[in-house]
Amino acid sequence: MEGYPYPSPMLRRSAAVLALAFPLTALAAFRDVPPGAWFAAHVETAAEMRFVEGYRDAEGNLTGEFGPGNPVTVAEAVKMTMVAAGLGPLDREPGGHWSDPYFALAEGEGIELPEGLATRRDAPATRAEVSAIVAAAYQGAYLYGDVLDCNYSDVPLDHPGYYGIRVVTGLDIMVGDGRETANEFRWDWESGEFPPCVVTTFRPSASINRAEMAKVAVTARGNMGTRAEAIARFRAETGR
Repeated sequence: MEGYPYPSPMLRRSAAVLALAFPLTALAAFRDVPPGAWFAAHVETAAEMRFVEGYRDAEGNLTGEFGPGNPVTVAEAVKMTMVAAGLGPLDREPGGHWSDPYFALAEGEGIELPEGLATRRDAPATRAEVSAIVAAAYQGAYLYGDVLDCNYSDVPLDHPGYYGIRVVTGLDIMVGDGRETANEFRWDWESGEFPPCVVTTFRPSASINRAEMAKVAVTARGNMGTRAEAIARFRAETGR
């Protein structure tokens, strides 16, 4: 799949640009998200776009807290990604787990989430699991980025999360330690070669907090649009 059409620069909107399209309101304000924090724009934009809503109390009322430093759970990561991909938000159903509608919709849409993920809904999601969720939601098989295999010393070819990590790196949705973008490691069309490979780490087994997950969701929507838009763009550009 390598070398398939890469998202147009026009689609690669930053969180700041998305924030202009979704002006902040009091409903998006979380008392534990300082305005000057690095993640504030991402969390607030995610709230405006309804990727997140914050915590609820025992009665189901919103508390006004987001918990940016708390580990994101598997269920929360699935929900944020599904809504970012244009599949939601969905109403909560009585009984069962609050995330049941999102897992059911993923199955109905043919989104192949990692095996056993549904049994770990309330467990902290790892960076590899988040990568796999995002890659699946955006039909990662269609959207392969031109990224060097030597990107990450801790993600060998036989790593179970290799495919998802390669996809999200290629789409500039998640990148490894010490870099802002994967672009610098892609094929240079002017020189006709790859730049020198710089090996870094991805920490696939590490957890990811809710602020970081908000950034992932906002970046995925900004770079790729919705799932339907991404797949339609691929088919239009390739005739497949």
